[in-house]
Amino acid sequence: MPERPNFIKHFSDIEARTYEQTDPPGGKGSSIALSYTTGGSKLSADILIVGPGDVLSHFHWHTKWEEFFYILRGECSVRVGDSIYPLAEGDVMTFPADMGEGHQFVNDSSADVWILAVDSHDADDEAHRPDLGTIWRRSDRSVRPA
Repeated sequence: MPERPNFIKHFSDIEARTYEQTDPPGGKGSSIALSYTTGGSKLSADILIVGPGDVLSHFHWHTKWEEFFYILRGECSVRVGDSIYPLAEGDVMTFPADMGEGHQFVNDSSADVWILAVDSHDADDEAHRPDLGTIWRRSDRSVRPA
């Protein structure tokens, strides 16, 4: 059997990396970069692990990225605009690009939640962060007032 190329990996061979967004209420957790590790550049697929009491990311929406999420393990809530919805294993959702309404996952349970996140990468994307009053630009990682 031939040796497998770099674009094929087993999940157990991809090391999780921890992250923490510095300006609150930012995200904190671990990310298993499935597509990046296998050479992806236009499509991002990650398994995101969020501990009890933590949030996945800033409350935000994207101008160019479409985002898809699948709750693999555990329970959490998702804040969308002014509403909060409970989520459990098997729930799926999509946030279209330029939705104009923020979203944020909150692990309000007592165990880790595992979320499969898939999004379309676009260097011209801007993430609007209403709670912070800022816009983050992907291409140069700059932040400006909203």
